[in-house]
Amino acid sequence: MNTPAETLESMAAQTSAIDLDSLAAMPAAELLELTVAVAKLGRVVDGLRVATATTIEQRSDRWLGTAGLAQSYGYRRGFELVEQVTGVSGATARRRIRFGGSIRPRQGALGAMLPAYYPTVSAALSAGRIGTDAAQVIVTELAAAAARAEPDAVERAERVLVALAAGSTDDLAALSEDDQTEAGLGAEVVERLTTGAAVPVGLPLAADLVAMQARLMRDAIDPDGVEPRADVARVNRMVTLSRVPVGGLYPMRGMLTPDLAAALHAYFDVLIKRPGPSFDSDMERLKQGLNMENRTGDQQRHDLLAALVRAAGAATASDAPMPAPLVIRIDSDQARTGGTGSISGIDGPIPESFLRQIACDGGIQLMMMKAGRIVQLGTKGRFFTAQQRRAVACRDGDTCLVPGCDVPFPSLEAHHVDEHRRHGPTHVDNCVLLCWWHHHLIDTGIWTVEMVRGRPRVRMPIRSHLRLVA
Repeated sequence: MNTPAETLESMAAQTSAIDLDSLAAMPAAELLELTVAVAKLGRVVDGLRVATATTIEQRSDRWLGTAGLAQSYGYRRGFELVEQVTGVSGATARRRIRFGGSIRPRQGALGAMLPAYYPTVSAALSAGRIGTDAAQVIVTELAAAAARAEPDAVERAERVLVALAAGSTDDLAALSEDDQTEAGLGAEVVERLTTGAAVPVGLPLAADLVAMQARLMRDAIDPDGVEPRADVARVNRMVTLSRVPVGGLYPMRGMLTPDLAAALHAYFDVLIKRPGPSFDSDMERLKQGLNMENRTGDQQRHDLLAALVRAAGAATASDAPMPAPLVIRIDSDQARTGGTGSISGIDGPIPESFLRQIACDGGIQLMMMKAGRIVQLGTKGRFFTAQQRRAVACRDGDTCLVPGCDVPFPSLEAHHVDEHRRHGPTHVDNCVLLCWWHHHLIDTGIWTVEMVRGRPRVRMPIRSHLRLVA
């Protein structure tokens, strides 16, 4: 009789025999059938991963001393043994064990085994009816309500959410009338679900949709917890910004309160350009001089955030474009030949193109170095005042100068048409307002702008014309 390990090894050998190169020519129905089967196998394997990792941790409890499983192999903790024998990261091993603590039978203080906190989730995951993504969101949301909600309500919500996540006729049809009422499912809704009119029969519901339903049910069974959770959210709000670059970029992450997240989403939704249908020929679009958007949504969000930061600085009472001046440090030899420099507050070399864009609009202090000595320290700002910016907006319009770009006036940067370093004046006749992205394109020479009798004229790059026509 095969052991569980031998059974899985046999399955792995059979699975690895599938010719992956044949997928491209596989009929669509067969490919989808294979994808469904692979997903179910993956869900079963994920359940086994959680179960084995959790069991190793339980059998490696510290109170067992040297008799513990991990200790007997020379490891202090169970997750370290899991990390070693599976090849996953320590973070992955700990995550599996933490999750397993909610859905696996647990060990009591006297060593006796107690039932799992969420047995319905555990059974569905072990059987491959739901995946770890759906199981984790169910557990996370119900755990947030469990301290205040009635135990019966939590159990009912668990059954409903597992049935919805599994998406199978058996799970949905097995719901009692009380379960259906708790979930807001009438008889006609259950019938529609079980006949596949809304959810493909036998297929699990997407984890994102499960999460939405789980949050609704969490608030339904624990209405008093909404405000405490909001208080916790306010305490946990955070934004971190690294001072050390990774691949030339500075990592940023954060947790936003609902009001700030909603405001940013609204700002992004209005201004981010999304590709849509076009009935004009390439040459017609060129003749119209429209801005051809080729940035990804993530790149546009970055550029809009840059515009917001610069706009906040421009709104200060002193009319300075930044709340505090940036100190740009550059070697005097590189100042003549181009190259890199550095900016106060962050580590790593900064390309000349970025330094030039900052210097064009921002209040800066330039420090020239040679052989480790300061040879020149600038004291003058080179920025346009708020009055000058408003005058330019009246002349050119209240959005970015580039046709087709709708970034509004408060988020625009001022650009010296004749560069300040080449003695271009800080005057409205030498100023145009651009969004962060188009300012970068002009400062790097990809686009060009010139003043003709006091009015600006923007030219699309010839290379873009040729590429577009080709």
